[in-house]
Amino acid sequence: MPITVSIKMQTSLQSNSHNHSMTDEIIIAVPRKKIQFLLDKQPFGFFDEKSSQMYDLILNSCTEVNRASAENDESFKQIIPYILITYQEKYLLLKRKTKQTEARLHNKMSIGVGGHINPIDYNKEKDIILGGLLRELHEEVRIVSFEPPVFLGFINDDISEVGKVHLGLLFRVESHTSDVDVIEIDKMDGQWASISELNENFDYLESWSQIAFNSCIK
Repeated sequence: MPITVSIKMQTSLQSNSHNHSMTDEIIIAVPRKKIQFLLDKQPFGFFDEKSSQMYDLILNSCTEVNRASAENDESFKQIIPYILITYQEKYLLLKRKTKQTEARLHNKMSIGVGGHINPIDYNKEKDIILGGLLRELHEEVRIVSFEPPVFLGFINDDISEVGKVHLGLLFRVESHTSDVDVIEIDKMDGQWASISELNENFDYLESWSQIAFNSCIK
């Protein structure tokens, strides 16, 4: 069942014992062993079983890791808020341009915005997941006013090499107006799309967007 994420204090943030270089990015991840029972139930796809309790478990298991080393360390799951932006039953559809760094995503489409969580995303008014979500949202798009984020569930992909070290937390944000613009217009185009239009472009969607569409939109 979808839940509206309240603004609350982060209850704990454990510092990992890895040595960090000053030039390396530090991100938030969860030790795989803490949530393995959860991942075993859904090695690939979307799940929302006991989503509120699982959200809290992940929140309380957060630790800081070096991003460069975490990319090849399956003992951690890097936490990625993945946000669907909606307005009057339409979804913000993003198309990546060839100027994006990651060549594998060129011309791919996405209905989700998001990225890694960093230690700076923690403050006393928001938990660190919500803090990262809001920062990523405002880095990707100009959005003036919106409803509180609604947490829908998890996206897991333990099949692919990239998926083995990431866990998506799927959210929906309802904009109060259609005035939502992509910030990095050299890297992405954005437009509102109906469910039927998303269905027509399904084959061009990146994998997490396909999972989100099949499980929460279609």
